[in-house]
Amino acid sequence: MRNWMFVAEMLLIYDSLETIWHLYAYLQMCTASLTDAQTKVNVAVNSLLAMKTKAGLQLRTLVDGAGSEYKGIVLKKIDGNFNVSCPVSISLTQLLC
Repeated sequence: MRNWMFVAEMLLIYDSLETIWHLYAYLQMCTASLTDAQTKVNVAVNSLLAMKTKAGLQLRTLVDGAGSEYKGIVLKKIDGNFNVSCPVSISLTQLLC
């Protein structure tokens, strides 16, 4: 996990799955209706489309925290590029939770 792009892509996937999970959770509710469902689907689609150009919550936390630490991973910005250093013992689960 020394490549910043790997960490960023994992957080982008996390943000995307969180958006999909919120839609799924709503659709599983007993109070969900077809009228409201269309609105929720539109919100989810617009959120996912926005992630093409804007960072989601977790990815934004990583980018804004550059030069500091994110969940035990030291982030340094050198000449406009990010350098990631983390303990060998850190797992992907620890990063995403």
